[in-house]
Order: sequence, then C-alpha cells, then structure tokens
Amino acid sequence: MSYLFLSHRIDKDTPGFGGISDFNLKVVKNLSEGASCNVSRIEMSMHLGTHVDAPFHFCESGETVDEIEANQWVFRKIAFVRLKDVLANSIIDHGSWCEELPHDLDLLLLKTGFEELRGSSLYWQQNPGLSPALGDWLRVNRPTLRALGFDFISASSFTNRKLGRLAHRAFLEHDKSKGRPILLMEDLHLKDLHDEPIEVIGLPLRVFKADGAPMTIIAKIGVSSDFSCDDTCASRKPAGEEKKSETYR
Repeated sequence: MSYLFLSHRIDKDTPGFGGISDFNLKVVKNLSEGASCNVSRIEMSMHLGTHVDAPFHFCESGETVDEIEANQWVFRKIAFVRLKDVLANSIIDHGSWCEELPHDLDLLLLKTGFEELRGSSLYWQQNPGLSPALGDWLRVNRPTLRALGFDFISASSFTNRKLGRLAHRAFLEHDKSKGRPILLMEDLHLKDLHDEPIEVIGLPLRVFKADGAPMTIIAKIGVSSDFSCDDTCASRKPAGEEKKSETYR
C-alpha cells in the first residue's frame, strides 16, 4: 500500500479560472531578520488550485464547507474513469458510460488528461466542462454519490460559462426530487493515478460559512483486485474481462 496526493501544491503560478491567480504568500516574521520565529500569511481565493465547491457556492440555502460532517470527506467506494479524447472547450455529458458506474459509489474521479496543459494558458482558456444533464442524471440514478472530482480547472467551461453556471446548480442545488447534492472537487492532480484508489480522504480548509475551500486530498492505492477502468468503462469487472471502449465529450 502507498499514498498519493491528488491535490496540487499552491504557489504564485497556480492557475485560476479566467486567468485570475491571486495567491500571495507574505512573510510577517523572519528568523533571518532577527525575529523569534518564521510566520507567514496567505491571501487567495477559496476557489484557487485544488478545491471543493460546497452547495452554498450556487445555492443560498446550501451547506457551507464547515457545515459538512467529517465522515463526508472520507470515500471508500470509488469509481475511477479515464475519458479519452476530451477536447478543449468540450462539454462532458451523460452517456452510456454512466450506466456502467457502480450503484453504491460515493466518489467519482474523472481523468481526462487535460491536466497536461496546466502550465499553459490553454488550461483555463479552453478547459472542458460538465453538462447540467450529467449532474441531474447522477443525482437521480446514483444517489449514494457524494462527490465528483476531475483534472481540469472548473465544472464550467470558460468558453461556455452560462452553461457552466447551470451545471454547477445541477450538481449543488438542494432539490429533493433529485436527491442529495454532489460536491465538486476541481483541479485535481490525477496524472500519477492509474487505477482505482482503495480510499480517498479530502480535507478542505474549514472556514466558517465558506462557499468553497482549498483541499488537501490523499489517495490510498494498492494492487486492484476489483476492476481496471479505461476509456469510459467504469463498472466493477474482473481483471481480464473485455471492457467497452467508447468516447464521450
């Protein structure tokens, strides 16, 4: 067994949605200048780097980060889906791959490979996004799902922000007819993740009444005896069983 960070380190070069990167680390006290200790302070958006969108981000009556119980940040029934050929500016929609998702999952991780562009302005200028229909379908048909994480900067495609706002609401708004809201974990580091994790723990900065928060996410990994997932296949299949290979964007 070993552990991986699924969150990026935050620094002055961390990309922000719309190209806004407002991270600032300020040294308040410095041992080298005769102070008794080293002390720093940070200034940044709650939605910079790897972070979570809480329901309150798009729903006035939704839960804030600090109101979500501790056990909701621990995931053990995880579906890891690799989506190939996800193009710039594309919208990831509900498709037949969703039907193959386990019915008891609590976390869905989408690996598109778009993270490879994270050092380029294309990462925020032409990022893919999620469709409202995907959020609606997952909430109704996979009611145990508590969070969705992915390796691009936002559920909202920068070139289609109107649709992106609808997508956020589809995942986050309180609507009893659709089941529980699904937390959105954006800008994940999935490059080094190659198989379904055994366990994922995602801990947000617990700020009072926050609509979102930066996260440290750790995955426990090992040899998978459950299933191996490629392309858009997400079902729990025995190793060696033929998998479907389709692409949805």
